[in-house]
Amino acid sequence: PPVFHNNKWDSFPPSLAGTLAAHPQGRVLIYDPDTKETTRLMYGLRYANGVAISPDGSYMVFADTSTNIIMKYFVTGPKAGMGIPWLDTPGYPDNISFDSKGRLYISIVTERDFFVKFVENSPFLKKLLVTIMQIIPYHPPSRCFVWVVDSRGQVITTILDDPNKII
Repeated sequence: PPVFHNNKWDSFPPSLAGTLAAHPQGRVLIYDPDTKETTRLMYGLRYANGVAISPDGSYMVFADTSTNIIMKYFVTGPKAGMGIPWLDTPGYPDNISFDSKGRLYISIVTERDFFVKFVENSPFLKKLLVTIMQIIPYHPPSRCFVWVVDSRGQVITTILDDPNKII
């Protein structure tokens, strides 16, 4: 079976500075072990992160962390080869995975931060903040949680973090 993967091509570590500094150079690739060929499916992403294949194999989803969007890429059917923004999340999505019932689990590492969103819209302020963060790290308030989503993109439940256990 083909192998889907993604990368983000930036020089910062995976952190808030890396998320802010991300340039639209990320991409999603598919590797075919039979032909040993790699094909670029999508590009121009800011921070491609996590890949999950639907249980029936008809589509795959991945997080574009910087934009808080879950993207959907159609593998088969009339929309095959097309990628669309699918879900707008309330924070920075990280890893994603389907369960055996087809529900998608999306880990959100922190909620959207107003200050960060304000800075993201200004290239000057973004560059200034990234420079400052290399010296003085900024850590937005952290509240991790997991969204459980059905195949239509409807949130079934939210699993909130508990500081005393791993979810």
